[in-house]
Amino acid sequence: MCYGTWTRKGKKRYRLRHHGLASKPAFFSSDRIGLASEAALHAVLLFPFAVTFGEVVETLLLSPITLALAAVFVLGCVIVLIWVFRGSGKPAVYLSVVDSLLTPAEKLFYEQLDLVIDGRLQILCKVRLADLIEVESRQPEERNRVFRRIASKHIDFILAEPGTLAPMLAIELDDSSHERADRRERDEYLEELFQTVRFPLLRIKASATYNRRALVDALEQALRRRFQPY
Repeated sequence: MCYGTWTRKGKKRYRLRHHGLASKPAFFSSDRIGLASEAALHAVLLFPFAVTFGEVVETLLLSPITLALAAVFVLGCVIVLIWVFRGSGKPAVYLSVVDSLLTPAEKLFYEQLDLVIDGRLQILCKVRLADLIEVESRQPEERNRVFRRIASKHIDFILAEPGTLAPMLAIELDDSSHERADRRERDEYLEELFQTVRFPLLRIKASATYNRRALVDALEQALRRRFQPY
């Protein structure tokens, strides 16, 4: 709104009077046009890069290696979940009866031994040491220590009297497992143990075939030790 005033020279001066109203800036100012142009330029420049980056990501996601890694990851998660849930429940225990008390090597030797013995002695298989050797002591701790050591061990074969089942000879069949360090330690302990109780222990090397004459000689020599005074 304008109003006029007279100057000294008689000319009317016009003064703009503001009634608390601020003038509004133009909508399409030069600054806004410059910013919009710059943003549009950036968008045009970045568009090819965005397209290329999307193609690279898509190629990586659909590549065989990525799919294989994803499959391995999923399989690993499934295995972990199965292990966790199985561990949280009661463990499953399956029981079944063995097909034979003897291994194939032990069965082959048993057949040859049975032919040689010819019913004169009883052949007992897998006899526990604790059932063959008695452990006595006035000190319960020492008795339990020795008993625990022999309770978990057995002898492959025992020759016994047919009527009384009195033990006559112990036979160990040594296969390739006796070459292990733990088995050698066990064998040394058995040798010492049988020498202590003065009972003959015969060791036979496991083989695919056995010489009957050599087997008879070894048995006779070992049985003679049973009755020899120490």
